[in-house]
Amino acid sequence: MLDAARVPHGGRALVLRTPQDNRLYFVLPAGARTIVGTTDTDFAPPGEPDRPPRLGDEIRARGSDVGYLLEALNHAFPSLKLGPDDVISTFAGLRPLLSGRAQTPSETSREHTISARADGTVVVAGGKLTTLRRMAEETVDRVADILRAAGLERRLAPCTTSHRPLPGADREAQLRSLARGALAAPIDPALPHLWAELVYAARFEQARRLTDLLIRRLPIFRDAADQGLAAAPAAARLAGAELGWSAERTDQELALYRAAVAVSRRWRDEPIRGPS
Repeated sequence: MLDAARVPHGGRALVLRTPQDNRLYFVLPAGARTIVGTTDTDFAPPGEPDRPPRLGDEIRARGSDVGYLLEALNHAFPSLKLGPDDVISTFAGLRPLLSGRAQTPSETSREHTISARADGTVVVAGGKLTTLRRMAEETVDRVADILRAAGLERRLAPCTTSHRPLPGADREAQLRSLARGALAAPIDPALPHLWAELVYAARFEQARRLTDLLIRRLPIFRDAADQGLAAAPAAARLAGAELGWSAERTDQELALYRAAVAVSRRWRDEPIRGPS
């Protein structure tokens, strides 16, 4: 994540190729920020290269990931002369790809598969975020077929996912009611997000942790110049009042958020390839 003043996007998304291995990467508009990515590297826990992921594993961008993207950016826009200090934040996730004969992660299929086990469990594997509703529809269709084969006789309603709004689709109307007084102020003066949005996320978007609020509901962790560290104590108090946290729980949530920020910055202590 970089400042749009350093990597202007003009409201346009760019699809480029890296000079290192000719992979596609993206330069995407994000308001006051510009998103650059992605990288494709196999997950390999330190000292356990063949172990699959587990809950609690440290999933983050590495110094080599940042260096790879900076090198690609400087190749495309040499006049910018970007360096590590221009990076506001980083984020990473695991992509559950289906195994196959591909030689590199980038060549591995992003398709999904749905299968039913003998015990009746329906398993969904692979896929990606942009096809999640199609995956869900196909999964429900498979379950319906299994139920019919098992003797279900009542008629099932047709799928409505193509025209049914997702939960929270009336967000703007709800926010207009909540954004009063102090809640109408921005969380960070450089960003458009309001304190009222945290209340909305707790009430209507199932946010239950401070990390839910500042990372997974609002992009404060991603977009704020300090990754939300200055706003985090007030956000924790607001969330605590809304969700009924004790003082101890509020302190714990704040500590967990600060730890998440620290993990996301760990790449700064690792070697990166210099821009070329």
